[in-house]
Amino acid sequence: MDNKKNKPVAIVLTCYNSGIHLALAIESIINNTKYPWKLILIESESTDGTNLVCDNYASKYKNIRVIHTKKEGITKATNVGIKAAGELDVYLTQDDVVLPNLYERDWLTVLVEASRLKKIGAVSTFGGGGVSGPECLDGFKWVGTWSLFLPRKTIKKIGLFDENYSPGPYDDIDYSIRLAKAGVLILIADFWVDHHRKTNNFNDKLKDVYTKNSKYFKKKWGIK
Repeated sequence: MDNKKNKPVAIVLTCYNSGIHLALAIESIINNTKYPWKLILIESESTDGTNLVCDNYASKYKNIRVIHTKKEGITKATNVGIKAAGELDVYLTQDDVVLPNLYERDWLTVLVEASRLKKIGAVSTFGGGGVSGPECLDGFKWVGTWSLFLPRKTIKKIGLFDENYSPGPYDDIDYSIRLAKAGVLILIADFWVDHHRKTNNFNDKLKDVYTKNSKYFKKKWGIK
């Protein structure tokens, strides 16, 4: 694949109070792929200086853009990034994900090439998802928004993420079901692209949101 002849991939990275993780995540993107990319940082009213980290990188790199939004959750932030990407294919990741070159191959080039295989409409990687429990659709294999490559044709077919799940979770499980029902095949690349670390944003404060979203999920999909 001649990378110079290909449109860049829009890497959408949502961030909020990312601490030291964000700079590491951005640097891992800059240093570990030669495929043309545009990084879109969606920052949402951070109080720890994350907004300044975003602005600093955007001022130094022409292919890095930051969009400051209201704090309304990762689902809405992800949609802002997808829309800002225009007609470009999109790779979704998050502020606590490091993208190392573990196998001496260009991770983004591999994902793009995989997405062009016949009948493939999305690409994820080892560790890029999970299996849902009884709070959603028990035993359903889904792909997450921290390691998901979506060609623009797939986005046009499936649409954006359901913002009724904001601020999250279960939006990615919902999207995976929509992909499956539309007959879109998801390829799981046979290597680890990311190291996903839980930050302070993962906590028990969201327990009520989990319950609310679980009820919405089951009602939407007719699950008792």
